[in-house]
Amino acid sequence: MSTLKPDMICAPATPEGSSALAVIRLSGEGTSAVVESMMSLDSGRLRGMKRKVGFLRDDKGIIDRVVAVGWPSGRSYTGEEMVEIISHGIPRVTRRILEALEARGVRRAVPGEFTRRAYATGRMGALQVLNLASLWTDVGRDAMVGGAVEKRIEAVLEKMGRTREALEGDIEFSEEHLDGEERAGERLEWLVTELEEFREDAAVFDSGGRVLLMGPVNSGKSTLFNLLTGGDTALVSDEPGTTRDGASYRIEIDGRFVELVDTAGFGGTGLDEVAYKRVVKSLGVWDKVVWMTVEGLRPTAEIADKVAEVVVVLSKSDEVKHEPLGDEIELSSFTGEGIKELKKRISPVPGSLSVTVAAERVLGKVKDSLRRYREGDLGLSAFLLGEAERELADMLGKGHCMASSIEKALSTLCVGK
Repeated sequence: MSTLKPDMICAPATPEGSSALAVIRLSGEGTSAVVESMMSLDSGRLRGMKRKVGFLRDDKGIIDRVVAVGWPSGRSYTGEEMVEIISHGIPRVTRRILEALEARGVRRAVPGEFTRRAYATGRMGALQVLNLASLWTDVGRDAMVGGAVEKRIEAVLEKMGRTREALEGDIEFSEEHLDGEERAGERLEWLVTELEEFREDAAVFDSGGRVLLMGPVNSGKSTLFNLLTGGDTALVSDEPGTTRDGASYRIEIDGRFVELVDTAGFGGTGLDEVAYKRVVKSLGVWDKVVWMTVEGLRPTAEIADKVAEVVVVLSKSDEVKHEPLGDEIELSSFTGEGIKELKKRISPVPGSLSVTVAAERVLGKVKDSLRRYREGDLGLSAFLLGEAERELADMLGKGHCMASSIEKALSTLCVGK
């Protein structure tokens, strides 16, 4: 069975506008040959860690005198064959270079595509991608710059491995196998403390995605918010305009975390109208909207086009008879009708766990390991610790358990990254 090779991509790696120099990146098998042809170089002159200076040409003639730097597969940023073209930072020059590359079959990259390829080839781990994205968004930047989070996890992994080996040795050789300096129970307690702190810190990786309760005034948004959060966080009243500065609350649904936001109602006047417009303006591609309506009013295209998904809820079903037209949810915060279906719709995609939930899973296994150790079941304690070790190591590698967080991070990067 043949495997499709990734196509060649290119993008400017420096900002638009005039500057002394500009850098254009290419990645994918065959990029060296493309640049060699454009610079009239013999085949293979750019393959490997090579640098060449010369004139870059298109079908019309010389574009610019450039420096071309070649990177071999396995040693480049993306892990693929890669070339960087350094030209004068003149906008018409960089545009012409990009057009010439496109004419030769090199596609323009989309935001984050170079980093996506680095992640796919194993050149970057999951947390490295998130660290990189933090530089663009300033979310948790101080905690992540310099790989501080990765080093912290590596330290926990090292101690986790030593603890598991000690437990396995104790099973095999008796309790005297454990060193007197640190008992296995003390090590497990240390791991629990470290992982509890990491779970709290991990929340910075998962910022961005929200579930917003929106809809006409008095459609039951605040009542539903209080029901889902299990409290009286939002003020409930029959008077229009009760909610202006919406409350937000982090809730867990089916083992996954979402940020639930109550908002000002549509159709208000004065400050209420201003508050509603502010909410609409803040919507982003990772947001979900639960549009609540009693009379059947649907959300505008302005909302639907900006967010990941709109879930239409026909509210107060215990009071009003609705006629669903499609996949709307009939819901009553009083009887509980539709609540289970709504939770399923607003939770993240199954299998795409956030960093926070991944950290929670690891912590849970270590806590279970400590409990089994105290009960004297060293075999099960060692097994659970091994499971936790593998999940934590996954966070440093391909991080499949953090797919949703990785996608969010990649979407924040520029085309050159």
